[in-house]
Amino acid sequence: MTSLRKRLGTIATTSLIVLSASSALATPAWASPFVDIPSGHWVETSGVLDEALTEGIINGSTNENGDRIFRPDDSITRVEVASMLMNLAGVEDGAYGKVDTTSWADASSNVWYTSVLNWAEETGVLNGSNGYVRPNDKITREEIATMLGNFERTFGDSDAKGDVISLNSYEDGSQVSSWAQETVAWAVESEIMGATANLFPTSNATRAEATKMVVVLGNLDEQTAPAPTPEPEPEPAPEIKPEVKPDDELDGAVDSTPDNSTSLGEKVASIVLQYEGTPYLYGGENPEEGFDCSGLVMYVYAQLGYDLPHSSSAQRNYFKNAAAEGKGRFVTDEDDLQYGDVVFFSGHVGIYIGNGELFSARKPGVPASTGKLSWFGTMLGGGQLY
Repeated sequence: MTSLRKRLGTIATTSLIVLSASSALATPAWASPFVDIPSGHWVETSGVLDEALTEGIINGSTNENGDRIFRPDDSITRVEVASMLMNLAGVEDGAYGKVDTTSWADASSNVWYTSVLNWAEETGVLNGSNGYVRPNDKITREEIATMLGNFERTFGDSDAKGDVISLNSYEDGSQVSSWAQETVAWAVESEIMGATANLFPTSNATRAEATKMVVVLGNLDEQTAPAPTPEPEPEPAPEIKPEVKPDDELDGAVDSTPDNSTSLGEKVASIVLQYEGTPYLYGGENPEEGFDCSGLVMYVYAQLGYDLPHSSSAQRNYFKNAAAEGKGRFVTDEDDLQYGDVVFFSGHVGIYIGNGELFSARKPGVPASTGKLSWFGTMLGGGQLY
């Protein structure tokens, strides 16, 4: 689906988890058009809502006063998810008629979702059972993953099947229904779901959660397909080098002894802060053209002798593998982060610069800059190489 990928390429990997640089430590620059979004709700502060609106994935509805509402914490229905996916595919209004053409007994003509159901059946995005599609039923997280997998197989570049062994790392991984296991595993590997210790596969999804899942689906690219095998670490340097102060001149050398990770972190932070204000570019990996989040981290570490992959999930695997081999440190508690650590979130990566702040490449129109860790959602881990 090259044409759709090009259209969706403008939704950057970091688009889910950014705020405007014009108010680096305050509220987002955008103002929600919805009157029912609670102040500080993650769907707004994370940038999910902004991106979904920009890309036309959601529209919301109006209340009795004519105000726009989104109902972020209400359970979402099967047809509402189908409508989001239809919008993601860029299907124009009127492309599918208001007369029911489906084989489902509970589909109707001339209701708001008739054209959605026509599209969903034709594309195979939504499947029914025993002649019924249950358009207004609430939908579980594993059912959404299945719909997103159907979309990926029709419009995307993969078969949307993952390694079910990955489900074992979640406390409730055994609760994933057998028919959904491969697709849920793909969703985990693609960072569509799985940012916490539980998947909650059979729980009903909220409208906010479903919106994030669909936006992440729109971000999928060959870069964030199953993570490549990490490149080998550089050969260890002779021990032990003096601690490098933040204002020391960088010479590109890499401290390789376990007690020097802080020194390397100082180098990383010193380098990355030089690129404040660099434009965001999806797939970018140099300051001349711009950076995306993983491209910035990759570029910084290249100056220190490391060859990192170009994706946040692959970089996270790289750092975890290095720690397992005694060649790095990887933590999952924010309190254990050190200055200059690389910090990972769902679909995002940046450099910790202390005081609960992260420096990263953000999204189109927002240059590389600093934001609070809390803006970027659940931390998946962080650490440093030796």
